[in-house]
Amino acid sequence: MTPRRELQLAVALCLLGAALVWWATGQAWVTEVESGLTIGGTRTETPGSELAAACRPLALVGLAGVVAVAATRRWGRVLVGLCVLAAGVGVVVDAGDVLGGPVPLTAPGWAWAALAGGVVLAAAGLLTAYRGRGWAGLSSAYEPPGTPTAASGVPVAPPAGDKAVWDALDRGDDPTA
Repeated sequence: MTPRRELQLAVALCLLGAALVWWATGQAWVTEVESGLTIGGTRTETPGSELAAACRPLALVGLAGVVAVAATRRWGRVLVGLCVLAAGVGVVVDAGDVLGGPVPLTAPGWAWAALAGGVVLAAAGLLTAYRGRGWAGLSSAYEPPGTPTAASGVPVAPPAGDKAVWDALDRGDDPTA
């Protein structure tokens, strides 16, 4: 698999895992119906975000990882991968605690979906941390002058004075790049 495809896969896995966790924790995991004086009784639903309170914030970490994986380079990308991996593991632990806990779930499928989303997030983080250093970063055209470029590592200094600008144009160089 090419580095570009690996980067695309990591971003897609981050997005998929975060979306799955967010969606699953928004659903009712426990539904209670209390019979009373009314015909239908009182229905109380408890969403997964109340039972597994850490899952939704961790899903946001995974969603931020979508942008951060694409925007960072080298060791910064490894750090982002480790954060996404930790978020995925946190979701798995939190959802797993609810599944094995004392609360009887009336819709355990949503807890399993959140757990699966956590596994996907962890896989995205592991892929990013392990292989991310070799992936291409954003273009150096957006860096301010005087910072090293990604390709050469040589600082790019702007031409000094009007004559230097015209000389650069005569040589065929673009002083605005």
